[in-house]
Amino acid sequence: MQLTSIKTFNETNFEDRNESLNLYLTITNMDLSLREEEPPTLTPKSIIV
Repeated sequence: MQLTSIKTFNETNFEDRNESLNLYLTITNMDLSLREEEPPTLTPKSIIV
C-alpha cells in the first residue's frame, strides 16, 4: 500500500479514509520494525543504576 492510495477526505468518506489511513500506519510501523537493528543484549554492566 502506498501513501497515494489513501483516499482524500471529502467530508462524506470519513470512515473509508480513516480505515485506509489506519491500515497504512499499521503497515509502515511493521515495516519500520523489520528495518531497525536489534538492540544490544542486556548485561549486568549495561543496567547499573
